[in-house]
Amino acid sequence: MTEKQIISLIENSLEEKINLNSKYIKYSFYEINVKYNLNESEKNLFLKLIRNKLENNDYSMYICGQNYEFNGIKKEVLNNEILVAIKNT
Repeated sequence: MTEKQIISLIENSLEEKINLNSKYIKYSFYEINVKYNLNESEKNLFLKLIRNKLENNDYSMYICGQNYEFNGIKKEVLNNEILVAIKNT
């Protein structure tokens, strides 16, 4: 997958997720590895680009194993989740 295709994937998938819940965005292991079928280098590029996009739009991003708080509840990004983004208020 080219960088342009990955950018398009980010734009389209992120728009769908923001429409569902603009405060909480999650990408699962299944989505990244199976649905989008990204290899390791594509996944790394995806994460780099989406991190920039999310941070520029005032989100905090968390990856597997990191702790975060959402709606007053402390949680951890689980093994079956690639990333979680929380809108800063």
